[in-house]
Amino acid sequence: MDVKSVVLASFLATTKQRLVRKPSNDLTSLPALSTTMSFEGLLLEVQARLSGWEVIKPPLCTGISGVEHRFSFLASKDGQLCGFELCTDVGEAEVLKAFVKRRDTRATVFLVCLRGRPSEGGSKLAREYGMRILGPADIESLFEKEFVLVAST
Repeated sequence: MDVKSVVLASFLATTKQRLVRKPSNDLTSLPALSTTMSFEGLLLEVQARLSGWEVIKPPLCTGISGVEHRFSFLASKDGQLCGFELCTDVGEAEVLKAFVKRRDTRATVFLVCLRGRPSEGGSKLAREYGMRILGPADIESLFEKEFVLVAST
């Protein structure tokens, strides 16, 4: 069974547990699900574990300043921290937030743009700050081929 199948099966199992069928056809009573965010987070977790990274839950890290930072996903390996911010859209504000987290925690931080493309301003700022903005399809290949670069960033 490939990784995507495992992730999908696990996601479906947890989603099924959260859904409660009501006798009526009132769909507003069902809990709101952010399937994209949950699926991408689960994919990150599976890929990180397969690559030997320890997943940090909850994804919190106290920075040099003493401020506690929350990531969408956080993992560590050999003293290196790697954080991911899952964003529906990536603009300048999201890049600035991620940059502050990177500077304060000394973690490598990736932004994952879940819908479409990042804004022009967000892309430009990310380049200036030496940050990468990924798409959802980049997650698996990042862990397979490039995640070893975390130690050098």
